[in-house]
Amino acid sequence: MKTNDHAGPETRTPEISAPPARHSPWWQSTLAMMEPLSIAALFLFLLEQSWLRWMDPLIDFPRSLYVAWRLSEGDLLYDRVMSWYGPLPHLVEAAGFRIFGVGIDTVAWINVAVTALVVWLIRAIFGELGNRWSGWLCTVVFICVFAFAHYGIVANYNFMGPYAAQATYGFAGVLLVVWGLLRHLRSARKAWFGVLGLGLAVAFLDKPEPLLAAVGVITIYLTASFLRQARFRPPATEWRIACKWLAQSGGWLAGGFLCLWIPI
Repeated sequence: MKTNDHAGPETRTPEISAPPARHSPWWQSTLAMMEPLSIAALFLFLLEQSWLRWMDPLIDFPRSLYVAWRLSEGDLLYDRVMSWYGPLPHLVEAAGFRIFGVGIDTVAWINVAVTALVVWLIRAIFGELGNRWSGWLCTVVFICVFAFAHYGIVANYNFMGPYAAQATYGFAGVLLVVWGLLRHLRSARKAWFGVLGLGLAVAFLDKPEPLLAAVGVITIYLTASFLRQARFRPPATEWRIACKWLAQSGGWLAGGFLCLWIPI
């Protein structure tokens, strides 16, 4: 049988070449680099411009200083020192007093660290829900409106000098819970439930309001995920798989919750 080694143009198989690699324009990479730098520059600028003008020296804020000072001297919280809310901020500030010395500057730098964590979490959360620029916009609004603001005669209603640090710490705990949930949705790794437990512990050790928010978010997410694992069908195998997943996730959640109690 004779074959035709020289097929005509109509019988030739066209060569398929790989599509050329696409590179983002230089301006997109530049903007992506400038986005976190602009947030850091804005934060540092407002921090320098408003340094130590965030709190009222007579109303609310000095109570926190007094409690932290007494704890740093060895007194026991809720025994010889009274507090209306949870112990976490008092213990952190008392540790700061022991390490860096007693003073408003010590508490100020601790609040700077907490506020910076909140800024990072807001950027990460809204970046996950939207895109890089929605995260940038929400972060800039938080920094300009809430972080350093002083709108009234009493200057205790911002994140740098709050009337009660439990409010800002608890808010950070709730954001940590939401961020952990979003990361779990991305990767489905059960280890992210440890982050949820850590955020829940922070909220638990501060105020009832953030605790209620954190418990509500975690409860709704676990219930929805459990039903999804079971696929809404009654066979015993499906429910066993869902119960096993819930037990493992609950173990990670409990581990993250209890790890904060070790240093306390």
